[in-house]
Amino acid sequence: YYLARTNRSRELERRTAEKEIWEAKERAEVTLSSIGDGVISTDCSGLVTNMNPIAESLTSWTLAEARGKPITQVFSIVSEADGRPVANPAERALTEGRVVGLANHTILIDRQGQRRNIEDSAAPIRDRSGKVLGTVLVFHDVSEKHELLTRLSYQATHDLLTGLPNRVLFQEHLEQAMRKAKHNESLLVIAFLDLDDFKLINDRLGHAAGDDLLKHVAERLRAELRDGDMPSRFGGDEFSFFISDVRSIGQAEQIARRILKMITLPVELGGEQRTVHASLGLTVYPLDDAESSAELMRHADLALYASKDRGGNALSIFTKEMEDQQGRQIESLRIMESALVEGHLQLYFQPIVHQF
Repeated sequence: YYLARTNRSRELERRTAEKEIWEAKERAEVTLSSIGDGVISTDCSGLVTNMNPIAESLTSWTLAEARGKPITQVFSIVSEADGRPVANPAERALTEGRVVGLANHTILIDRQGQRRNIEDSAAPIRDRSGKVLGTVLVFHDVSEKHELLTRLSYQATHDLLTGLPNRVLFQEHLEQAMRKAKHNESLLVIAFLDLDDFKLINDRLGHAAGDDLLKHVAERLRAELRDGDMPSRFGGDEFSFFISDVRSIGQAEQIARRILKMITLPVELGGEQRTVHASLGLTVYPLDDAESSAELMRHADLALYASKDRGGNALSIFTKEMEDQQGRQIESLRIMESALVEGHLQLYFQPIVHQF
């Protein structure tokens, strides 16, 4: 009787334990399937032991196909920058025995060859004694987030109408080109270009025609400049560009005049052929002893205004006299404003009478 009762008690305990284990396993499976991230677990050898449906979807591997395969085969990741393989975080977690995060800008290549931007981390699985039994890898698709950030970054550094770099990106690359020119002991040409009578085209043919003209100018600048050079649109009808690895002032002027000639070729606007003229101002570094990109851009702008003062459709190269003249004009304006405020100016009127 005692033995029978003991056996019944042990059988009840076994069934209760089996039920608890089954329920815990069921809860774990339900939890694993409900997680919005992909989850892959491995054993201590880095072989896949389990994965949830999200992981199956993102890797294009089913659990049945992936089980027993190396994690590096199922979870293939490369760098977005150069396409080179990236150290697998699950393997690192096994080796280092700690939580390991994935480097930014990592691409997951699924079994079908589709590429996804992902973020993830891996952690070791330990028993009660602390021994590493395997790893768990958690990851999720961030392709939409990545595309949004890429789009926002592009909009912050490019002109949306023409697709050319804007002032911010131009100045950043100009500083790099200045360092390169100084290192190579070559000349760097910085140019500002402005369309003559652009407002008249807008007023007569409409803003759509004006936009077409701006895109046309951008395309011609791209066609004339080399890959290492950079065209840019600052806004309105004002463009800029730099030309690197120039050997002489004569070569710089020759290139600039060729670009100016290309800009003035006839173009169809509003259903009619139009010849558009432009003014161009440029400066040459390091012959222009400016110390910053902002100062170089200001000098090129002064040369542009000199071309405008000559009636447009002209090219001017910055000289120190242009800066001196601007200084005198600013000083004259300051004196006149001060005289007006202090009442030092007097107005005289002398009528001219024609007698018959």
